Amino acid sequence: MLTTQVQQPLTLTQQPSMAPVSGTGGTSSLGTAAPASGGLAAAATGMLASINAKLRASLRRYTNPSPPGGPPGGSGGGGGRSGPPAGPPQPPPGQPNTGGQAPVAVPADVKAMGGLPAAFNGDHLRADDFIEEVKGFLQLNQDVAGYNSPIKKVAFTLTLMHRPQITGWKHNVGNFLDTLDPVHNNIPDIWNQFLHEFAEQYQDSQKENRARAQLENCRMKFPEIDDYISWFEELCRNAGYTQGNNEVFHLFIKGLPTDIMEAVFMSPIPADYQGLKDKAIEVTRSRMLVKGILETRG
Repeated sequence: MLTTQVQQPLTLTQQPSMAPVSGTGGTSSLGTAAPASGGLAAAATGMLASINAKLRASLRRYTNPSPPGGPPGGSGGGGGRSGPPAGPPQPPPGQPNTGGQAPVAVPADVKAMGGLPAAFNGDHLRADDFIEEVKGFLQLNQDVAGYNSPIKKVAFTLTLMHRPQITGWKHNVGNFLDTLDPVHNNIPDIWNQFLHEFAEQYQDSQKENRARAQLENCRMKFPEIDDYISWFEELCRNAGYTQGNNEVFHLFIKGLPTDIMEAVFMSPIPADYQGLKDKAIEVTRSRMLVKGILETRG
């Protein structure tokens, strides 16, 4: 299913209070403090505002962030840049429903696993992939001591950024980390703010426009219906389209071979994208079956 998420801007005056990430033994945990009140709430808000100001000052941007752009799917540019991301989502109240299964115990001495993400050299076309690789590596090793520390996450990511054209930005973020207290300032918002600043600096602003142009020329090569669907949906995500968008329906049809398209529109006609996709798969498999039978006849 194709989905599009629109991030909401971070409002420092309305942030929930967040506890510093602590670690004991071989693991570290990310937690949220109980709702603060009075002086505690003011202190938490003041710390977040101070951290945000320090990071922006380190990056030589002293003004407030621009208003977030509209939802993806609009024309021109890259759809606008959203404001800083909010803190991590809060877990639902109570214990999760495990269906009677016992949670897997975390080993006491966990070693880092997986290969390191490929180094980032400032290529805007690779910025999103780079960050996703970093997130995947950190997620895989979140129970390894230190890997769940927001400050260390930023420091780790900086070690993967090379090439002269990004040295200045990397140096400024490093200077920002030097101003933080490794205990009291080690809150999840450090990582969230870093991801926002990275996106503003290196995100591919033409990603949506390029994906839409590719969608116009996306064609299925019979009988590779699965490859066509996978590539088509990936382009739709990059273009900011959702499954319910009428344009998605028409672009998918446009890319089908003529005989498949004609068969898809035989009664009953699909009413939505999912139905269209399912029928295209069914028609393609039927054509392949018939072709196989005819070939065996000699």
